Amino acid sequence: MKRQTLVVLGVVFEDGSDGFILLTDTADTLQGDFAHGEELLDHACTIAQKP
Repeated sequence: MKRQTLVVLGVVFEDGSDGFILLTDTADTLQGDFAHGEELLDHACTIAQKP
């Protein structure tokens, strides 16, 4: 897990059911891929700011 990143996204599927999607990546620093899952965050997301 040293070079792995995991991102879990909560979703509502087309049929209305709740679920999640799991994304994974492996860092390849020689190619400039640092596998930073944080790059996918939307810091301006208004849904995440609701109490």
